[in-house]
Amino acid sequence: MFSKKEIFSIPNLISYIRLLLIPVFAYVYLVIETGSTHYFTVLLLIACSLTDYLDGRIARKYQMVTQLGKLIDPVADKLYQLILAIILSFNYQYMKVVCILIIAENSILFFYGGYIYLKYHMFINGAKLPGKIATAVFFVFTIILTLWDLSSSVISLIMIIVMAMTLLNALIFYTLDLHKMHKQGLKAYE
Repeated sequence: MFSKKEIFSIPNLISYIRLLLIPVFAYVYLVIETGSTHYFTVLLLIACSLTDYLDGRIARKYQMVTQLGKLIDPVADKLYQLILAIILSFNYQYMKVVCILIIAENSILFFYGGYIYLKYHMFINGAKLPGKIATAVFFVFTIILTLWDLSSSVISLIMIIVMAMTLLNALIFYTLDLHKMHKQGLKAYE
């Protein structure tokens, strides 16, 4: 199992905070704040984006990378992205496409990646550039879409299309990367 030091490392504590902010964000956005602007929700989004940056930065800089952190950080990131996309789909109908792409990417990473790990003991080590770009675009655009009600504008549609394109690019990249790992694993067992 995980040691006490690993469970309570600073980067992991920051990831826990991000996980705890998910229901707070949903409650504030859907229940407390009404109207066309959501200032407090945007502050929560920015806080979550900062925790996403800080936990990885601290873990690498101070050699605090843990096996638990490698598990909890991407789970917190992906869960946060999915919940945010679902919530925004109430105001922006095309965000449902973004939700589907997030689910597809994570399903492939979980199931295909899990299969490759169980069979060959290989896994994708950390986020790759297409995934980082998709995450950055997602967070910047969702902050804008949360701050102002742009639901009937062309700008929101363009932002959602760009989000979908970067997510699709990451999905394709990770799928091809996993497929390459699978082929390497097959060759190793021949």
